[in-house]
Amino acid sequence: MKYSRENLMLPEELADNFELSTDTLADWRSQKTGPTYMKIANKIWYTKSSVDSWAEAQVMETNNGNKKTKREVELSLQIRREDLCTNNRLGRHRTKQ
Repeated sequence: MKYSRENLMLPEELADNFELSTDTLADWRSQKTGPTYMKIANKIWYTKSSVDSWAEAQVMETNNGNKKTKREVELSLQIRREDLCTNNRLGRHRTKQ
């Protein structure tokens, strides 16, 4: 692949395209996430093809709310514990007798 200025993006350009901050891109680079980049002479460059493929991988499919799933949640039955006193003035604690 031939690298020309038309095929490369600076972090500022990428941040503007995706409405991100350059600090976010710097965090992603340090965490090794986000689009792949090149570092040439202390300057960061992103190739447009790698940005496009990364952005395509971020697409999530949803069911658009057409199909509702029934949630099956089993709640445990709350049973009063026998060993607690309810009429103690300090709360539900046992006291010495």
